[in-house]
Amino acid sequence: MKDVKTKSSRRQISISSYLVEKLLLYKEKQEKHKEMLGAAYNDLDMVFCAYDGNFKDSRNLLREFHRYIKKSGVPKITLHDLRHLHATLLLIYGENPKIVAERLGHADVTTTLDIYSHVNPDLQQQAADRFERGFFNQA
Repeated sequence: MKDVKTKSSRRQISISSYLVEKLLLYKEKQEKHKEMLGAAYNDLDMVFCAYDGNFKDSRNLLREFHRYIKKSGVPKITLHDLRHLHATLLLIYGENPKIVAERLGHADVTTTLDIYSHVNPDLQQQAADRFERGFFNQA
């Protein structure tokens, strides 16, 4: 386990109800496993841990991630690619850039916009269309 890169790296972010539901189901399975192992389970209250409750080696975590990606049939991606995808899609869906910046831990929204807003050229067209709908009261 490594410490966070910057002070803003340690933060709380909201997650969807769907994800909360899935994590609660996962936690139930984890609790059953913990009971089965008894005293051999080192309860550090982590969501993603090793079989015995201890810290999961980062190489094992990456190996599992790649196995799930392959199984899902999506193109090969990295964990950082997921971060990039998350930010890009939020901007495409019209999320407030300040909210996206906070989710990413960027101290300044310009960092977020400099990195992610150029990724999708459709953002400019979407902005123009949104303005026109609003201006002509067609929203």
